Amino acid sequence: MIYCGYYSIDLLTWLGSDLNTSVDGVDDAVGFKEGRMGDGNAIGCPVTAEPQFLQLLHTLSASRFMSLDAPRLVGDFYLNLTDWSCQNVVAVGLHQDVYLTRFQKSKNNKVIHLCDFATSDDVGSLQFSESGELLAVGTNKGLVQIWDVQAQNMIIEYNGNCDRIGCLAWNDNLACAGCDNGTILVWDTRECTGAVMKLRGPEILDRDRGVVPKVCGLKWSPDKQQLGSCGADHRAIAWSPHHRGLLTTGGGNRDGMLRFWDTIAGVPLQRISTGGSQICNVAWSKHSLELVTTHGYEDNNLITWKYPSLRQEIVQPNPARLVYMAMSPDGESIVTGNGHECLDFWRVFRRKDDENVDDQ
Repeated sequence: MIYCGYYSIDLLTWLGSDLNTSVDGVDDAVGFKEGRMGDGNAIGCPVTAEPQFLQLLHTLSASRFMSLDAPRLVGDFYLNLTDWSCQNVVAVGLHQDVYLTRFQKSKNNKVIHLCDFATSDDVGSLQFSESGELLAVGTNKGLVQIWDVQAQNMIIEYNGNCDRIGCLAWNDNLACAGCDNGTILVWDTRECTGAVMKLRGPEILDRDRGVVPKVCGLKWSPDKQQLGSCGADHRAIAWSPHHRGLLTTGGGNRDGMLRFWDTIAGVPLQRISTGGSQICNVAWSKHSLELVTTHGYEDNNLITWKYPSLRQEIVQPNPARLVYMAMSPDGESIVTGNGHECLDFWRVFRRKDDENVDDQ
């Protein structure tokens, strides 16, 4: 297992070739390569009656075009409670429950109550598989359940024997889970056995606080050759679909920096301050050299960026921080979740052949 890390921002990238090889037991990949630069900143159970969840609140003009009610959606920076599948299904975790709805603009959405942990556990993370046929659900007690979305039944449950699982990532049949104890667990979902691999960073990564950071961000590169992970201070993480090895991260309220990394060479490229605004999420446009970031304390903004100039446009301030974000399969819209218990849908990007076409 070979990987590089950037000490001061708790960012690690792992080469994915070894993860595709099933091994007996658990492989502890332990090691660290520090990178520094100048000032030290391193480079179902379906319901019979439709519940009053995810109901259409109102349509809006400009970029935010729809809001859905999401009662009991917690605004926790360290969780990942929304996702949007390639089959146009939106998933959201509301405390002990997971709900699904097929996205339909300007219509009431049919809701499926996929699962309920009752009082035994809470949802910590959600992630659809690349095909959209499976949904991985991570919990506060270290469980990962794999659900068949169409059949609405659980097909596998894994016990990570770890703290809360706050992020998930798929690579074909491999389900990867980021834990609060700083480890990443990897399961082969074709098997019902334990984790085929466990990835670990250094024993103590955060010198200031003397603790192992939570794994709060986890993303595979588009070519599935690298796995990027971030800790509690830098949850926002995204790979460019336009440049091989280009990784983007966003800092929390202790940092507030948007950073770009060349993970092939292992060096930083660019960084820009957001004025101390907490970056909760970042995503690249599929169609153009643009990004979108959502923010928390203190501005609660949604910002689009041009790359590489990093010219920005603030779309709209919000009353609550935009903690969760997922992108639509067409790459034009995003859904965000916040502590005001609603999901907002935004049109943030356009395809070049659609720039002069009005919304349908």
